[in-house]
Amino acid sequence: MTPLFKALFGMPTMVFLLLLFAFACGTATFIENDFGTESAWALIYASWWFALIQLWLGLGLLYSAFAYKLLKKEKLPSLVFHASFLFILLGAGLTRYYGFEGTLHIREGKMENRVVSMEPFVQLRAFKENEVYSADKQHLVSLLDVFGVNSFRLNLPIGNEKASLRYEALVPNATTRLVSDESGESMINFVVSYKQQPRDIIMRQGEVFDTPDLLFAFAKDEHEVVASSKPTLYMYIKNGAFFMRPTHELTWFKMADSTQGQYPSMEETSLAGSQLYTFNNVSFTPKELFLKGKEVLVNEPAKPNEAPKPHALVATLSYQGESKEVVMYGHGRGRPGYPTQAMVGGQMFQLEWGSKSFELPFNIELIEFQLDRYPGSRAPSSYASEVKVVDAQKNITLPWRIYMNHVLDYRGFRFFQSSYDQDEKGTILSVNQDPGKWPTYLGYFLLAAGLLFNLLNPKSHFGELIRSVNKDMGSARKLTAIVAFMGLLASSQPLQAQEEYKEHLPFLKSFDLAHANHFGTIVVQGADGRMKPVDTIAHEVLNKVYRKSSYEGIMPNQVVLGMMSSPSFWQTQPMIRISHPELKNILGVDAKATYASFNDFFEQSGDYSYKLAKHAELASRKKPAERNLFDKDVLKVDERLNVCYMVYTGEVFRMVPKVNDPNRTWYSPKAAISQFPPEEALEARMLLVAYFDAIAQSLESGNWSKA
Repeated sequence: MTPLFKALFGMPTMVFLLLLFAFACGTATFIENDFGTESAWALIYASWWFALIQLWLGLGLLYSAFAYKLLKKEKLPSLVFHASFLFILLGAGLTRYYGFEGTLHIREGKMENRVVSMEPFVQLRAFKENEVYSADKQHLVSLLDVFGVNSFRLNLPIGNEKASLRYEALVPNATTRLVSDESGESMINFVVSYKQQPRDIIMRQGEVFDTPDLLFAFAKDEHEVVASSKPTLYMYIKNGAFFMRPTHELTWFKMADSTQGQYPSMEETSLAGSQLYTFNNVSFTPKELFLKGKEVLVNEPAKPNEAPKPHALVATLSYQGESKEVVMYGHGRGRPGYPTQAMVGGQMFQLEWGSKSFELPFNIELIEFQLDRYPGSRAPSSYASEVKVVDAQKNITLPWRIYMNHVLDYRGFRFFQSSYDQDEKGTILSVNQDPGKWPTYLGYFLLAAGLLFNLLNPKSHFGELIRSVNKDMGSARKLTAIVAFMGLLASSQPLQAQEEYKEHLPFLKSFDLAHANHFGTIVVQGADGRMKPVDTIAHEVLNKVYRKSSYEGIMPNQVVLGMMSSPSFWQTQPMIRISHPELKNILGVDAKATYASFNDFFEQSGDYSYKLAKHAELASRKKPAERNLFDKDVLKVDERLNVCYMVYTGEVFRMVPKVNDPNRTWYSPKAAISQFPPEEALEARMLLVAYFDAIAQSLESGNWSKA
């Protein structure tokens, strides 16, 4: 190999690129936490230089295959190992540049095939002589606007002419304000509500705004008429004041003195900002009226527990020698934008920044959306969609159930259960088309095979290390002694921790381990119908909640038995793993704390409300791509808290069978007592009361034979 190839693809260069790659990934994590997922993608993951690093590393692997002569038979395991990374990189490239990801929103009883892309697009359309001209550009935008990452230019040919759209600025959490400006134009800002869905509207003279029940027209004078067959409200300026003339009767309500009345059709009346007007399902009230004014964009972050505000993309639209500043509102990645209209050079344009709509070659019908919640909580434990694929092209109808770990694969598309509507009558499915899936899977297989073959290959570097160790048995004995000593330390740590914890919480240690393990042999029915011992669930609970296999040396069966029989004691113990600083601040625990107690999640005065209720509800309704680190941590911690609650109430232990039940369903103690026939319920209650009474006696006497 030439010195140039050695300099470009040699080991020092590869090590530097790997360190640079790791640094970039770490930096992206911090950017995502502070500025959002789209910023991390715009600045790093989707950047040309990040792709170049990966391509360079791949070429370095190819260079190594020739430089180290891996094509020889005896070095075949090393070749397989190197080739695995090439396939993984190939799969990543195919996914990144040729894959598709989006969301499909369906309401119960409806059929849909329109998928909204995950990637955001800047879209420009023009309507001229019954023809539609359109152009779009996939473009990520970062809240951290550095190195010109947000800049773009989009050209739209219109016959022999060309319109262009050029980026100017990004205003996060944008709110439009109207201010007085002597060089401005006449403007009206009012709130329009259709079927109790309010929306802020700003209109200029000559513009119209349409609702299903009423058309708003801001005329240039009182004589101008907008041709429309539907009910219309004409607004205009006369003698320096704002007036309106409805084509149909309007109801008005004055908020200051609670008076009300009607305005007859076609009667001119003053447009008052202190009144609420109603026509059918439409109600509206003017907020601001300006004879001379202009719009300004301000950054106004959303209030706590308020839905995030859209960002504003400011750009310059040019056509036939005229340029105009336009504003496009949207949330960026994964969500549609809000269409904006602008008249430039005598041509009407429509602009949009956000996800783009695509059509699937088949339809999916939502039969029913199902949502299960944790007992006594609003937090969802699982949700599923009963759907039906309707493919007219192939004359296929396929019923399917989509839930957490059960996906639908059809014609190259994969559908996951992603989110749901607030009224629980609609589902949001994640749609994925990934051409890089199989090369990536092949890469993982080759990686495992290459590692195994290298371990077995006597001529590999690993084999040489084994031979060098065998030459020095003294070193081997030392190594064995060190490993044995470290194992002894590791095995003694739980005992030492248990003894230390015994001094702090002797009550907990008083739960006999032998009896707790005997309790762990009781068979229960899981949520999926499978039978398993309490011991299995106890380990799952502790790993989920505490993220360890024991609690300060106390074994899982002891922990869950203590939680069931002495819930008030355990609810004060810090055992629920937390990590996000903002989460700790909300709970009111120390910033350095790793765990919080069950009681920390509830206000200790007043209504004992759940501190994370609004945060968990908002995060659960977000699409996975929209969730930041705080949202993800809230959902994880909320699940841990609900698992603890289910242990305290016994809901997690479905240990009581019901006689002659056709579905062979087993019930939790609480459900058995409340739902069984009186005689069976009494029998289950007496059995459980006797057992927990025996535990209380055993804790006092130390004799666990009765329990």
